[in-house]
Amino acid sequence: KITIFSAVVNIVLNLILIPYWGIEATAATTVIAEFITFIAAFYYSKNYIALINVGKSFISIIIGSIGIAVICILLKNIDIFLLRIFLSIFLSVIEYCIVMFVFKNKEFTMGLDMILKRVKK
Repeated sequence: KITIFSAVVNIVLNLILIPYWGIEATAATTVIAEFITFIAAFYYSKNYIALINVGKSFISIIIGSIGIAVICILLKNIDIFLLRIFLSIFLSVIEYCIVMFVFKNKEFTMGLDMILKRVKK
């Protein structure tokens, strides 16, 4: 039900926004539809899954994602395609890791600990 609603929202917003924004509208409407899916799934799953201290993780993920978007926007004028892709990926990974580290994201630090333990073996 959530996915169908999200798809309908995506289609309706595409029909409304594409004449004004062009191809960029498809990306924007997809993000909006996926966000609706996320919020609805989060709301309905809280009855089945214990969610503890979600706020801090959620905020760190949002800030990290916004940082990635900013990096990609700033690098979009680089004419060399492979260089632009490499820099976008490299800088986005660095930025996201820094944000996760600064916010002490529990999932990030657990994953980092697992990687470090395997490297030490």
